[in-house]
Amino acid sequence: MLLKTAYTAPLIPSDHIRTPTQVNLDPGLLEQAKAYPFIEQQVIVHCEFSPGIFWEPRLRIWPTTYLIPKGGTSKSKLLQAEHISFYPEWTPIKRFIVHRFTLIFEGLPKDCTTFDLVEEIPEPGGFVARDITRLPSDIYSISL
Repeated sequence: MLLKTAYTAPLIPSDHIRTPTQVNLDPGLLEQAKAYPFIEQQVIVHCEFSPGIFWEPRLRIWPTTYLIPKGGTSKSKLLQAEHISFYPEWTPIKRFIVHRFTLIFEGLPKDCTTFDLVEEIPEPGGFVARDITRLPSDIYSISL
């Protein structure tokens, strides 16, 4: 059996077909695109701090805060912090209320399975969280 159709026009009208054109991209955008895979390697640490009975509790983070892989020599630098001030400034927080903040670090080495978060400062009281088990997402929640 032979089927015939009365429709003979092309499925896409010719005025809807576009030929490829040369595109010139901004060199800055090209550099950002090259950096994108490294952005994906960042480590995000959501922190919570309970101030307890301190009269006027305040927090800050030093830029010398690192993720240090167990058995490794490299350190992942702190890139950004949200809802907490960088030294020498202070963030005032409320008594008895848990304060949450986020720290964003450089990516950890691929072979890292356990690491420490260490705030290296020239005075007592730096943040420390030991033996954090690596997660595939590289997103963590810790209490300090």
